[in-house]
Amino acid sequence: ELTASEKTDLVSYWSLDEAVRDSDSTDWVYDKVAGLTETLGSELIGDPSFEDASYWTITGGSGTLDVNTTNAGKLTADNAHDIYMNKDDLLTSGKTYKIQLTCDSYSAGKIRSLSSYNTLWDEALSVGVFTKYARATNTTFHLFFHQYCYFTATDISCKEVLGNVGELI
Repeated sequence: ELTASEKTDLVSYWSLDEAVRDSDSTDWVYDKVAGLTETLGSELIGDPSFEDASYWTITGGSGTLDVNTTNAGKLTADNAHDIYMNKDDLLTSGKTYKIQLTCDSYSAGKIRSLSSYNTLWDEALSVGVFTKYARATNTTFHLFFHQYCYFTATDISCKEVLGNVGELI
């Protein structure tokens, strides 16, 4: 740990042995100068429990990806391939976000996060809480479902990671 005077003189300090690993095995570290661990902003998703089909913009691809239609209060993928789920004006470019999707059933497919349509990560889902961190390059929250997804999800979360977070590469 740092002394009080060391903390006063530093702009940022990351304890590399306290890295947080996300679902893609990417390590993230939090700024320790202010004694921060994981400090998150408020929930940004206006429909975190998939109850409002009109909240999301779903476009492209084949198969079905729907909110609160096939299954009440769920995001449902039925053979979903190359389908985008977006929400405009949700993010701030340059900020880092913690994204979580809670799946209660899964048998196939992958989820990809996109920023300006550049892939940030591309992972298979599983039952449980899928967690990723991403740095936004624009204001639109994008998720892309591909490889013929079959799953249901009960909750989604997107919160800004506060402080000076770093990605270990």
